[in-house]
Amino acid sequence: MVLHDVGFSDEEARDWLIGEEDSLGTTPIAALRAGRKAEVAAASRRRSPEEHPNRSTS
Repeated sequence: MVLHDVGFSDEEARDWLIGEEDSLGTTPIAALRAGRKAEVAAASRRRSPEEHPNRSTS
């Protein structure tokens, strides 16, 4: 899975998929359901886990 490949944990991947992604103008899961696979993959590669707003710092 691309999200794991770029360093997302399972929890981070889930949160990213259901959270609003500005570069997509919607949630990644909604974009995937609309057939926008390439855009979602590109957005996930641009977004490192360190930039993820819900990332645990512990």
